[in-house]
Amino acid sequence: MAGELQIVNFSVGSGDAALVIFPNGKTMLIDTGKEDPFNLVVLPFLQRNGIYHLDYLVASHGHGDHTEGRAVLETEGIIDSTTVEWDNKMFDYEDEFTIEEVNFFIYNVHAKDFHGSTDVN
Repeated sequence: MAGELQIVNFSVGSGDAALVIFPNGKTMLIDTGKEDPFNLVVLPFLQRNGIYHLDYLVASHGHGDHTEGRAVLETEGIIDSTTVEWDNKMFDYEDEFTIEEVNFFIYNVHAKDFHGSTDVN
């Protein structure tokens, strides 16, 4: 629905993939999952819903179960030079910012002192 924030979480196996549709219609994909689940679940959803371009793409970290679908996005032209891309190294714990009039607060990042470990998961 126009004017509402929408979040769609996809079942992509061991990784993650979530689509954010901002109230103004702009889109953000957070992680893609592995390539096969991306092709079976995420890509068909985007196509069925007329989403042929992503405004933002975020990688929570570089493991394949979170990022393998990126290559498909590029091949299909869904991301391009106008897509803003971020990864976990660009944020710190408790960062706050606004995108498309939606406020974000970062709870979980790469910082060792937050987890007590250097494991990016």
